[in-house]
Amino acid sequence: MLLDVIANRAVIDLQQAISVDEHKQLAQRNATLIAENEQLKREIAKRKLADEALQISQNAFSNIIDTIPTTLGRRALTATANS
Repeated sequence: MLLDVIANRAVIDLQQAISVDEHKQLAQRNATLIAENEQLKREIAKRKLADEALQISQNAFSNIIDTIPTTLGRRALTATANS
């Protein structure tokens, strides 16, 4: 009977130790995941800014390209008219 009580107590102590260790591991894993998630959020924000800057640059370049034929065409017409 006393051996059963001692064995049961040992099993309970072991389960509690495992449970505490598992909780520590889960807490550590959660902290790691939270840090990684924050890093990914910063990276996404950085990429969004880069994408917006690229879009602005592409629009400006497109506007420049779109006005070149008009400008050249006007010069050609002016030169022809003046001849």
